[in-house]
Amino acid sequence: MGEDALKLRFVTFVIALTACNSAPPIDTSRVLRVEEVIRNIDQLNGKTVRVGGFLGDCFGYDCGLFQDQAEWQEEQRWWKAVNAGDKKAPAASNWLGIGGFGVFDAKAKPFNRSYVAITGRINNGCRYHGKPACTDRADELEPTGISSWTPPQKSTGS
Repeated sequence: MGEDALKLRFVTFVIALTACNSAPPIDTSRVLRVEEVIRNIDQLNGKTVRVGGFLGDCFGYDCGLFQDQAEWQEEQRWWKAVNAGDKKAPAASNWLGIGGFGVFDAKAKPFNRSYVAITGRINNGCRYHGKPACTDRADELEPTGISSWTPPQKSTGS
């Protein structure tokens, strides 16, 4: 076999290997869940998406979109434990930091502690191995809009 044929086989192999290892593109035309965005944050980096989840309290240095209300409540328990001096309390990590500060906070205020869909651009700069890596208010989701949202019902699988 000639050198050119070997090069062609090698290039074909590399292309096939790359195709097998790359994740399929995320459908950004639908509302994505928080855990899905976190899992694919590098692939979604720079893209505008709609993310549905539970908005905790959005003001000042605190604004996060949680997978659901239970995750937000878990985060509240963690803060109480940390403020009481428990340095070993595990933090919830199933949330996205929302940027925007004052301007977005005013839009978000009527939606605090409810399920919402937030439109915005994804930024992976505050994630390290899937865990939050920034202090204060991260801008993993740079918001441009917010609306009320109802999460899909989970099937009971009877």
